[in-house]
Amino acid sequence: MSTSPLERLVSHGGTRLDAATVDGFLANKGPALVLFTGDPKHRAEAQDVAVVAQELARNAGTDVSIGVVDVEGDQALQQRFGVSVFPSVVFLRDGQKVSMVARVQDWAVYAQAASLWLPRRRSA
Repeated sequence: MSTSPLERLVSHGGTRLDAATVDGFLANKGPALVLFTGDPKHRAEAQDVAVVAQELARNAGTDVSIGVVDVEGDQALQQRFGVSVFPSVVFLRDGQKVSMVARVQDWAVYAQAASLWLPRRRSA
């Protein structure tokens, strides 16, 4: 039996987040993504955002922490990050929200959000 993209993401370094673990996750410096998937059993698009997050991290050119909130009932985290639509991808830098993309979107929408999220590169 094969694993889903969301299961692979969590088993390869993604962190499951809830109210008890989020502050430790946010203490990490650098770029991070938080995925609000909703219930993956009822939201097939949750698998799509897992793939998007992996691609964003792969293209970032730096280490990216990825957190996954997959329980719709966690109202405190939804309010804390301003999430009301599932799935959503929240872009963080040094623990602070930089941008967010709600629902599954075209790659260009994620690329635009990522341009605000990644550290500025110095030109030589």
